Amino acid sequence: MKTKFLSLVSHEFKTPLSSILTSSMLLGKYKLTEQQAKRDRHIKIISDKVHYLNNILNDFLSAEKLEKGKVNYKLSTFKVTKVVNEVVYNVNMLLKDGQQINYPKDIDGFSLYQNEKIIELALSNLVNNAIK
Repeated sequence: MKTKFLSLVSHEFKTPLSSILTSSMLLGKYKLTEQQAKRDRHIKIISDKVHYLNNILNDFLSAEKLEKGKVNYKLSTFKVTKVVNEVVYNVNMLLKDGQQINYPKDIDGFSLYQNEKIIELALSNLVNNAIK
């Protein structure tokens, strides 16, 4: 059970940490004053991912929730394109020579009722694994 738990924790943390690393590297590239909007976007990504990791850690550390299987996530309706665009943007710096991400561009009308961060994490894991 301990091995399974450690595997789950490392998997859940790996993708957000990768996003934090990518955004922090990109922050160093935007040095011009007119690039402030890009810096602000990466600062927000870093902040969001740190908060996300903190929330996951709090869930994991709650032994009672884990034992009873009652880890609760907020469900909401969101546009699929928001998550897809976020994931694609975050992984573009990880692409190797000759790799590209192809996905349907006509998904603007699709929405999901789910935990947005879980869907983003799952899609990020899939894309990151495909890149590897």
